[in-house]
Amino acid sequence: MTGTASAASCTAGWSSSAVYTGGMTASYGGRNWQAKWWTQGETPSTAGSGVWADQGSCTGGSGGGGGGTTGCDHPAWVAGRAYVTGDIVKYTNGNYYKASHDNPGYDPVISTWYWDPYTCTGGGGGNPDPSGFVVSEAQFNQMFP
Repeated sequence: MTGTASAASCTAGWSSSAVYTGGMTASYGGRNWQAKWWTQGETPSTAGSGVWADQGSCTGGSGGGGGGTTGCDHPAWVAGRAYVTGDIVKYTNGNYYKASHDNPGYDPVISTWYWDPYTCTGGGGGNPDPSGFVVSEAQFNQMFP
């Protein structure tokens, strides 16, 4: 039996200003990466502190290029993760929210005093499918223990 290997779809592109914590993913340089612990501004690679784990090559999405960011490269919201005023997250419904007040990870849809809806602006890039917010089983279990 002969099989053909295919690359996974790229996750949201890595952003130097985003905070990533253990389990969060980003794509950079045509590869998907998973943060092992808290990091910000450290380019995904197998060098450096070792915070990033290479998850393999990927195609399509916003991470197929060299790691450039677009207006919508923001990390997924995670319940219980602390956010500071100004943080922007992508909620499970695919919409973006900006923290209007520091909070310990309150739900953007329920705790609206802490979050404001956010509309992405800025550079082009790929044409991500807004209905295609896909998380791995591990990410789902982390978000909904």
